[in-house]
Amino acid sequence: MLEKKGLVGDTESFSFSCLDQDKNFVAGISGISSWGGFYIDSLFVNENIRNQNYGTLLMQKA
Repeated sequence: MLEKKGLVGDTESFSFSCLDQDKNFVAGISGISSWGGFYIDSLFVNENIRNQNYGTLLMQKA
C-alpha cells in the first residue's frame, strides 16, 4: 500500500543576489535545498551583464 507522506529532512530556502556599483539588483537566484540536493526556483541575469559568468557564479554559490 502506498502512503503519501510529507517531506522529511532539513529543507531550507536560499537566495543570492548581485548588485552593481550603484547597489541596483542585476542578477539573482532563489530556491530550496533538501536531502543534500537543491531545486532552483528562479535565476535572473540582467541582459546588460549576460555572458559574463554571473549566472555561473550564482549557480556555484547555491
